[in-house]
Amino acid sequence: MSLDDASPLLAVSGLTIEINDKLVVDDLSFAVAEGETIAIVGESGSGKTLATRSLLGLLPSGVNCRVGSMRFKGNDYRLDDLEALKTLRGHSLGMIFQEPMTSLNPALRIGQQLHEGLKLHTRLERAERERRILAMLERVGLARDRALLECYPHEFSGGMRQRIMIASVMLMAPALIVADEPTTALDAVVQREVMETMLALTREAGNATILISHDLAMVAHYASRVLVMCQGKLVEQGETVALLAAPRHPYTRKLLDALPRRVALAPPAPAEHPVLALQRAVIEYAGRRRWFRPTVSKRAVDCVSLEVARGETVALVGASGSGKTTVAKAIVGLVPLHSGEMCFDGRSLAGMDRSRRRTWRLDCQMIQQDPFSSLDPRMRVRQIVDEPLRLDAALDRGQRLARVNEVIDEVGLGVEFLERFPHQLSGGQRQRVAIARAIARKPRFIVADEPTSALDMTVQKQILTLLVELQRRYGFACLLITHDLGVVEQIAHRVLVMEQGRIVESGERDQVLDAPRHAYTRRLLMSLPQLAARAEGGFVLRERTLAGEGGAPT
Repeated sequence: MSLDDASPLLAVSGLTIEINDKLVVDDLSFAVAEGETIAIVGESGSGKTLATRSLLGLLPSGVNCRVGSMRFKGNDYRLDDLEALKTLRGHSLGMIFQEPMTSLNPALRIGQQLHEGLKLHTRLERAERERRILAMLERVGLARDRALLECYPHEFSGGMRQRIMIASVMLMAPALIVADEPTTALDAVVQREVMETMLALTREAGNATILISHDLAMVAHYASRVLVMCQGKLVEQGETVALLAAPRHPYTRKLLDALPRRVALAPPAPAEHPVLALQRAVIEYAGRRRWFRPTVSKRAVDCVSLEVARGETVALVGASGSGKTTVAKAIVGLVPLHSGEMCFDGRSLAGMDRSRRRTWRLDCQMIQQDPFSSLDPRMRVRQIVDEPLRLDAALDRGQRLARVNEVIDEVGLGVEFLERFPHQLSGGQRQRVAIARAIARKPRFIVADEPTSALDMTVQKQILTLLVELQRRYGFACLLITHDLGVVEQIAHRVLVMEQGRIVESGERDQVLDAPRHAYTRRLLMSLPQLAARAEGGFVLRERTLAGEGGAPT
């Protein structure tokens, strides 16, 4: 749809945004029709998030924003009219943010946050508000359980928090939803369910969606038009199918070239013992203590066994809440085992003395899912990378500084980054710092928890290539926690699939991805939209087929 089309729901012309005299959005114009879903794609820093946040007046302080005209439902509105924006936000314009842990208030129960919008924009009684809230939670894949409303955000997995964020926006049934990476933290099955629920709700009311995503396959599946942004400029736009089949701009072709592809990996060298072995592990969480009611424990992990050898990457995949991150936390000592055994180099940790256990803790490092919240905002990059080295009494200050300089170069950042704070880095740069911190001590085992979930395709490809190169250089064992099977295809040797706290399938990567045996694994794979390269150039959306279903594996 162009700006000349009759009565678009939203029409923006001449949007320009500057930060410290740097042009980050340059004369952007676009329109969205009622009931239409458009996608805005581009690398981190391309300006897509700032452009869409400006629609709701949600730009940070110090940002200079100018616009030729901005019309919603045929009426002009101004970004400096705060009262008008308050009326539009939530009720008419809604936004699903990328990072629910930072957009949900950690001090308020979920129920309080879900009630807030309905209290502000409707006159519904509390009982009716609660009925609508529980019905919406069920529609986005959570249980219709009032007990959920009494929980705090930190009590949910990343994927569950994202569904709560989506529910909070959808409750208001806004005419236009800006969805900024709305399914980043979700596995393929829930991603498809949530996207189809979100778009079904908007179609029912004839509403529109602006989808910001780095997942081009998902964009191809759900968006009718695509806008491609590069360094603040709109470089290409068009109907989704036509644009993917014949991309004209070199930048669009670069994005498509970064799509995940399966690569051959060198098998790990045989060893007498795996670096890590988890045997029949059970992990339970104590239930909430209530008056006159017994406390009931929740079993999050049920009899899980796994092994990871030197130089090997084992991917642990599954739905949000399946227990995979809980397994990772138990391995690094953040969660205790209720029962079962964990062995390091063939020796049980339970039987180790204090010195040996400390050696394991130093030899085991973790790359967290969200580098923005896991990096201390008050520390410079130099201090962040140096922190684990301080635990080594054999290193003096000069040796630590030399290692910091060495490792920051190994992850593709220059020494000029050492004096910066995390907020001065892009998402990809923060992830590189997180990796540098993890490998600084040259550990023997690394847990990578969703290491690329918040990154666009081109940066994701760089990070995964970096991890493979660092593993080749240092030979560390790696447990990869992910819901992204594209990541699995690129760097995993073996795959373990978790469902509801149990491992339901395991095997070599190609066997699990091409000929899965368990019904959940098949469902997981079939939920993934797939872009396939055409012989004549470009890409086309194609349904995945699996061995045993009347077609060859793809």
